[in-house]
Amino acid sequence: MDNELKVKEVAFNKISQWISEFGFIIQNQTVDKKPEASRQFELQVVFGRGHPYPFRIIFSKMFKGSFTISSNMSLNKEDAKSLKGMKNKDFQQIFMDIRKLVYSLRVNVEVRYPQIFLFKEITIDAISNNKQFLIDELYNFRNTMELVQIRIDELYYHLVLSKLSTKNMDMSRSFVLTSLAYKTGYGFN
Repeated sequence: MDNELKVKEVAFNKISQWISEFGFIIQNQTVDKKPEASRQFELQVVFGRGHPYPFRIIFSKMFKGSFTISSNMSLNKEDAKSLKGMKNKDFQQIFMDIRKLVYSLRVNVEVRYPQIFLFKEITIDAISNNKQFLIDELYNFRNTMELVQIRIDELYYHLVLSKLSTKNMDMSRSFVLTSLAYKTGYGFN
């Protein structure tokens, strides 16, 4: 095994240990120590608290001395259908808003409708002895995913409520909230 691969393996093991200590849940771990492997080390992780947004930590042959945190967020069918019905200008504005949110948190984004790909590259040196930096970056990444989801949810709720008002339906606030809770899966217990 070459030196670069060894450095990645040490960092990978350290990250695995640290995130486990902080309550992150490692769902899958892949190791391929071949120098030509495109993904040499990979963790599939979810947050142990709050929304379980899945993400990956990947050490690849493409990046020497760094790793990538990434997530692929897909719009559900209802959200995609709502967006398709918008004017092109409004449709583009949603993705400009998402980019403004994401870039301000120092996370990169690529939109390939209906998918939103978030990623952040971090050098191995930056985390070599800095557990707090890594944990802060992971929570920053989680918050970025949450902000993207909030922006999509805002759009959905705006469209649902505007459609309801155009039909002149007299609905109580509790019925609308119950409908929205049903859509998101968050029930009132």
